[in-house]
Amino acid sequence: ATPRERKWETATVSKSNPTVSETELASYLEKHYKEEGELEEEVFKEIPRNPELLQDLLALIEGPMVADFRELENIVKEENMDYHKAESKLLKIESVFRGVGAKKLCDKVLMCLSAFENKRSSFFCLSAVEFLHEDVLSFKKVIERLIHLEHNLLQG
Repeated sequence: ATPRERKWETATVSKSNPTVSETELASYLEKHYKEEGELEEEVFKEIPRNPELLQDLLALIEGPMVADFRELENIVKEENMDYHKAESKLLKIESVFRGVGAKKLCDKVLMCLSAFENKRSSFFCLSAVEFLHEDVLSFKKVIERLIHLEHNLLQG
């Protein structure tokens, strides 16, 4: 292991301040997430590394948001799609991610929203919703990894 990797392996975090130093984080990112894409990078850089916040976010994504996406898909599949209803669901989802600073995910929600605003075909809108849902699930995986990482670091 390089000195940088060893530094990461021996990283400890005090219980009073559960955050990882920037250099430790950078080397960890470099080592593990080279190909993982921008969402992951954003999670590590932008989202507060606060275990309670991350758990709450996970609970939201696994609970109410699952229902929101199911509802969105049903709205899109209706013959006379209720654009207003779909938009308000998307804005609700976007506000969650804006609240934690997940800018790239907010942008993805807004891209999906523009499909609805431009009253594109239901197939187009459904695809946009499905892609967005996939991004949210990728994001969820990263949050889970981060919670696991924080937990391990707190254990020393």
